Amino acid sequence: TNLSVGMGMTINHSGTKLYLADPQADSIVVLKVPECIVAKKITLPQESFPLGLAINSTDDCLYTVTNLTGKLFCLYPDTEQPAQEITVGASPCRVVLNEANTFAYVSNWSNHSISVVDLAQGQTIKTIPVGRNPETIAFSPDNSRIYVACSGSDEVVVIDANTNQIINRISFLAYPGSPAGTTPTAAVASPDGTYLYVTLAGENAVASVKLPEGQIVGMVPVGWYPVDLVISPDGKKLFVANMKSPANFLPETDVSQWHPRFGKE
Repeated sequence: TNLSVGMGMTINHSGTKLYLADPQADSIVVLKVPECIVAKKITLPQESFPLGLAINSTDDCLYTVTNLTGKLFCLYPDTEQPAQEITVGASPCRVVLNEANTFAYVSNWSNHSISVVDLAQGQTIKTIPVGRNPETIAFSPDNSRIYVACSGSDEVVVIDANTNQIINRISFLAYPGSPAGTTPTAAVASPDGTYLYVTLAGENAVASVKLPEGQIVGMVPVGWYPVDLVISPDGKKLFVANMKSPANFLPETDVSQWHPRFGKE
């Protein structure tokens, strides 16, 4: 199936439906899995431009952020009716839910913040200023930490999930005051919580960060302009999405500076 879609994608927990954001058409495309057949499209208000997607643990509420209107929508996937429409920040691009599905966290690209949304109250209860242009939000395996990749300020901001307070900033600049441009776009923690892996779009690499210290311990060359990644359940493989790589683009083969967990198998 060939579709033109944006950055939003999620799958339900039963593995039967894949949801894709189609910002140009102001809709969510629903695919049957594993057939990858379009089952239907969920239409949003015109000129809303949906991006990030998340689904709750019972698969009965699909969340999306609309980049042009600054809203978080909760949709009933089966009936297509909106259950909630919540105001967040300017130019939201990603949304994640906490483990209990009681709060949503939204990254607001233009006003450099994270909106904390109480889903029971249906409103934003806190706005956390982070770095410039926050993109992907990721939880630690024990759900005690939230990692926010801020592409415009070359850092990952670490938030205590219990207090919603910033507790660390991991900079990817070579030294304080050095030219910007590493462009961290996404982050994921290892299953044991000992490492954080961060796509650096400006470096065409994935950085390995030792936790909890926040020390950068290695770089893995990948494709051109990496923007997202996931880790296998056993923590042994990373899968990286490269926005600009042609199909035949290969990373460097010199592994001398790679993180020891990757690149040598």
